[in-house]
Amino acid sequence: MVAEQVRHWDDCKRRKFIAFVIVCGSILRGWQAGKRAFNMGGANYETESAFGSLPRLKSLRQPIMFRGPINAYTGYGLHACQVITDLSRMGHPVKVRPVEIGEKFSKVPLRIRKLFVGCAQPDEWELLLYPPHLPPTAGKRTVFFTMWEASRLPRRWVETLNKAECVVVPCKWNATSFRASGVKRPVRVVPLGIKTEIFPFVPMNMAGPCVFGTAGRLEGGGKRKGLQEMISLFQKAFPAEQDVQLKIKCFPDCGIPAAKDARIKITARFLTERQMASWYASLTSFVSISRSEGWGLMPQQAMAMGRPCIMVKFGGHAEFFNEGAGYCVDFKLEPAGFNYSGSGFWAEPDKDHVIELMRRVYRNRREACALGLKATQIASAFTWQRSNRALLRILEEVGMVS
Repeated sequence: MVAEQVRHWDDCKRRKFIAFVIVCGSILRGWQAGKRAFNMGGANYETESAFGSLPRLKSLRQPIMFRGPINAYTGYGLHACQVITDLSRMGHPVKVRPVEIGEKFSKVPLRIRKLFVGCAQPDEWELLLYPPHLPPTAGKRTVFFTMWEASRLPRRWVETLNKAECVVVPCKWNATSFRASGVKRPVRVVPLGIKTEIFPFVPMNMAGPCVFGTAGRLEGGGKRKGLQEMISLFQKAFPAEQDVQLKIKCFPDCGIPAAKDARIKITARFLTERQMASWYASLTSFVSISRSEGWGLMPQQAMAMGRPCIMVKFGGHAEFFNEGAGYCVDFKLEPAGFNYSGSGFWAEPDKDHVIELMRRVYRNRREACALGLKATQIASAFTWQRSNRALLRILEEVGMVS
């Protein structure tokens, strides 16, 4: 009797196990079918499983059509790659239609390249990141993220921006200038950011030479940034002192000749972000005599690492720079020059004051160190994640995504 009960119990367990395997197989096949349909992309998905047809589901995350310059070494290019990365991480599929692709100094990351599309897509909206002269795609509703380094926009650019649904700029000065120039569309401010994991605070070297640094790319900023002028300012500030240096970071196409002064070190090549962090860490102070910036990525990176800046508190700089965190250079508002002629005004720095402040840093490195600590606190608060979360909220408010 006992043996028969055991056999009966074994048969029951065997039948239950077989039934369990059959059910699990059905569930797995249904899940795989649903996954295949989901991975096809697009706004709507259909799936069919062992349990029969499921209703058509609308995606909770709409694809974002992005247009902009794609590279890993200009301000706009780095900004574009970060917007694409962060929006993707926040769960929004991104399609990238490059306005231009730059690989002169560094390759475009493969994860960005995989998102490229070759022509205009059927999406109703586009997010455009570019200088303000590029017309939005015809027939698209556009959120236009842009900036400008002088106080007035050319009239034809105003007409271009007024074709957008919304204009986004990185600083309050741009917002005021754009509206004063005649932009009638809503203008929103989204401050930019940095990668704090790559540009963290690094204690200042209090021994050895006092090291000043300046950086930029002349193709992007032209004479506006004043890199070449820094050499003469440095030599006027320190005509004979040997315990002081000037480091200039530029690109091979900037055309800055090698300096005859052994105290001046010119790095005319592309550096990765981590290499740039090491370069900033070698400084005592970062100096910018740029007349104007829409933001000022390099000064912000230097500040985040604890290096006080010598520069004007004007334009984009004013969003993250003040007297308590660095050395504010006196300036006068003058008509914008060079390739910005006819575009209103910008800030012409007082060169004598720049020299005076460089000497002040040289004489009192402890003060520079204390200001660098305050600079870190301010600059590190502006992260790319914070910036792109604010951008996403605007995209939701205008109806581009839900």
